[in-house]
Amino acid sequence: MAQVRHSLLISGARFQLFEIVVDERHLLQEFIDGLSEAEQKKVGALLHRTAENGLPRSNEHFKKLDDDLFEFKAHQVRIFCAFRGKSILVLTHGIKKKKDKHDKQDMERAKHLLKQLDEQKG
Repeated sequence: MAQVRHSLLISGARFQLFEIVVDERHLLQEFIDGLSEAEQKKVGALLHRTAENGLPRSNEHFKKLDDDLFEFKAHQVRIFCAFRGKSILVLTHGIKKKKDKHDKQDMERAKHLLKQLDEQKG
């Protein structure tokens, strides 16, 4: 079974953002590293603003997808996340969305990673 844990990504006045780490692979950081410099800046600014000031008020930048699953949005870049407490957001992984609807497998992957994290945390 894969070892799943979380690692602090950004700590701000309003939220702490954690990324999921699977077998010592930082899935979100690997995804962000693969983006263009412009995309990295947009995503970084969005995440830092959220940590400091709270959730974006616009569905254009943050949206509920399912009961416990949300996404950050910066143009075609999507980062899946879920709340774990009032001020903790766990970010699972990112994708570049090229069609109107999400592939079900992307959402299922996020849910699976969160379930694994919750189970291993006990």
